[in-house]
Amino acid sequence: MQNPSARVSFDADGLNNRAQIQWPGHPPLLADVCKMFEHFGLRVASYHQSDNAGHCYEFGELSLPDATRELVAQACEAAIAGHWQVDRYAMLIASAGIDWRRAVLIRAACRFVRQTGLGLSEDYIIGSLVAAPDFVTALLSLFDARFNPDSSADTEAADLEVANLVDAATSLDDDRIRRALHGFVTATLRTNWFQVGPDGEPKDYVSFKIDSSRLSITGPVVPYREIFVHSHTVEGVHLRSGAIARGGLRWSNRAEDFRTEVLGLMKTQAVKNAPIVPTGAKGAFVLRSATVDPADGYRTFIRGLLDVTDNIVDGAVRHPARTVCPDGDDAYLVVAADKGTATFSDLANSIAAEYDFWLGDAFASGGSAGYDHKAMGITARGAWLSVRRHFAEAGHDIDVDPFTVAGIGDMSGDVFGNGMLLSRNIKLVAAFDHRHIFLDPNPDPQTSFDERTRLFALPRSSWQDYTPTLISTGGG
Repeated sequence: MQNPSARVSFDADGLNNRAQIQWPGHPPLLADVCKMFEHFGLRVASYHQSDNAGHCYEFGELSLPDATRELVAQACEAAIAGHWQVDRYAMLIASAGIDWRRAVLIRAACRFVRQTGLGLSEDYIIGSLVAAPDFVTALLSLFDARFNPDSSADTEAADLEVANLVDAATSLDDDRIRRALHGFVTATLRTNWFQVGPDGEPKDYVSFKIDSSRLSITGPVVPYREIFVHSHTVEGVHLRSGAIARGGLRWSNRAEDFRTEVLGLMKTQAVKNAPIVPTGAKGAFVLRSATVDPADGYRTFIRGLLDVTDNIVDGAVRHPARTVCPDGDDAYLVVAADKGTATFSDLANSIAAEYDFWLGDAFASGGSAGYDHKAMGITARGAWLSVRRHFAEAGHDIDVDPFTVAGIGDMSGDVFGNGMLLSRNIKLVAAFDHRHIFLDPNPDPQTSFDERTRLFALPRSSWQDYTPTLISTGGG
């Protein structure tokens, strides 16, 4: 339904309430238009085409003020133009009288608190907020008071109003939802919400820099800082164990709990980095639309990270424009390749160049200006020396004698993929990753080595790509 020149208006005549849409070309399927209106809580009762008014969608009686109907019309136009994705959060426009961008802001906050382990479905959370419009508007007022560089509102008064509405919740679930969202706003340190793009318009994604220790829901692993990036096409999170921390960004397929995935990886990275830099970091992004190219999703994620990161210009730290920064100076951010992003290092560095980021092509390791971890297999080679030493001390020469291996990973990975190609004596009898379990009870070392080599070179391969006829009896 993307058509930037479509126009939407509402009119009412007694019980006859209509939305009129001027489609420049052919209108989309009626079912798609009805679905869009239903997200706003409006059910289409009838439809007809008028020579003068365009396409008319009638709803019956609507108990919406004129100002709210105008907000719904603007939201429909923005959705038709592709500026946002209409979903059930659109109901907040009618219930709380907010514009579509603020509905996106609430959606971003809800998506994040679900990633922290709130344990409630998105529909349930939306239903709770639709029934509490005063809390929604108070929460948005607090966000505006804290981060709008043009605001002179009393932050303490705004925070007290939200706290009182949290205490006024009449059920445990409502209390948890409100407390989590309140904690999200108070834990946020920076946002790009009030920044504008080169065209002077608000950006089509939003990012938040967060002090994780101040969230209402924390687990055994609490990052020093994290950045959450949200749009209707991509979401991602970057976690740091400390102010100076390094680690890679991966393309995840765990849409429901990618933050949990990254928490464990960040903890592991902190251990790995102990001899190199003070501590570790990790990040991941997921695609929210099957039509989005992974590289485009990665671009949005990187831009969201840099939007809330300081720069160093002529030796002086500079904060991002139109960004309130109560956390002081923080200019250190590096990214590296990880699962699914091995070829994206040059892309990340090109975006850093757009931002004139002080680290330049050191922002992302790998690519043409650095080391390609997968091509060089640095980590796997280091691990292999330890394995060889371990077996030698046990009296086995793995450079000569075949030996069995059970592993965690797949051939598309940097460490596992390279490691399984360091010897032709490997008999890989079992492996698993987050998608598949691979079993080959009695593999032929040479045949399986050749097949693993093929999978290593196959972009984004999985165990599902292993030729079945090469697997020994009993495997699969």
